[in-house]
Amino acid sequence: MKNIALIGMPASYKTAVGKKLAAKIGRMSVDTDRLVEFEAARSVEEIFSLYGEEIFRDLETKALARAVEAENAVISTGGGIVERAENLELLKNCCVIYLYASPAELVKRLSGARPLLAGDPEKKLRELYVRREPLYFAAADKKFSTNGKTSDAVAQEISRFLSRLPL
Repeated sequence: MKNIALIGMPASYKTAVGKKLAAKIGRMSVDTDRLVEFEAARSVEEIFSLYGEEIFRDLETKALARAVEAENAVISTGGGIVERAENLELLKNCCVIYLYASPAELVKRLSGARPLLAGDPEKKLRELYVRREPLYFAAADKKFSTNGKTSDAVAQEISRFLSRLPL
């Protein structure tokens, strides 16, 4: 069965929806950030701080390569996964779902440390959004808005959509 990969900006509910969707449809939940943390024995924030973004992205690509090898998985990716060509190639083996939320909604949801948003989170988020949104659209097979919705509601919508596909 084809894996399902969730892409989108930070705070777009990828991790929460991924776990709930996997449970609803009887699949394994895989989170690339958690894979990176496990492999490095450090948090994402520590990796960025100690080694920089390039090393994190290398680890992220390795994690995605392992994740897409899994069978019957819902893969929650990091927000920047679409910025590397090799990741886009790996995602072609999945049903890719873009979880969309407006910049205003994302700013409201932001919590915890986000290495790429340090300093002025709202300004940096909007800059990332402008750069990444075309990449999300190009990679996605389907887009789902998460604006004003709970992660449960989004997982239910995606589950209904997937039930009509020959995955």
